[in-house]
Amino acid sequence: MVSPSPFLDVRLNSRFIPLLPHVITMNMKTYRLLILIVLSLALIPLAGCSQNVPLTGTVVFSDDGTPLTSGAVIFTDGKNSSRGTINPDGSFEMGFIGMKDGIPPGTYKVYFFGVEAPADGQIETRMVTDHAGNTMEVAAMGRRAHLIDPKYYSPDTSELEAEVTGQTRVMNFTVDRYQPSVSR
Repeated sequence: MVSPSPFLDVRLNSRFIPLLPHVITMNMKTYRLLILIVLSLALIPLAGCSQNVPLTGTVVFSDDGTPLTSGAVIFTDGKNSSRGTINPDGSFEMGFIGMKDGIPPGTYKVYFFGVEAPADGQIETRMVTDHAGNTMEVAAMGRRAHLIDPKYYSPDTSELEAEVTGQTRVMNFTVDRYQPSVSR
């Protein structure tokens, strides 16, 4: 016996039962409703992104006002973090899910990451093996020197805070330069 449907059929009790046409024909409204619900649920996380506030700013040193030229500024509220890469002119633009997509309103602790410079001015290359056993050459700084006071490296020790509202668009920070302690 030839199947009456070009769709997937299953032989059950010596009879062909067309599965796909049966499901779609009988439940087309339910199927469409289900698709609409799934798509709506998939878009819910993106709905919050429209509430993000575009935020830019600069980071400068407290002693002479020159810009911090590298690293990242990080805003954290204890649950979520947003990040902005510091450009050579000291400017940054915050991102939450992606780079430069703004930041949700809220109160944040502000700290910095990757704010170091080669102490000897040398960039060296090293061979590194990853977890899969692949070996690659990567650039790495030799000895590193702090550019800013290490208290800014952690949200627990940084004294910087930010209150981001729907009206906030620019936020500038002043940081202290690293001062090596003199031991006698």
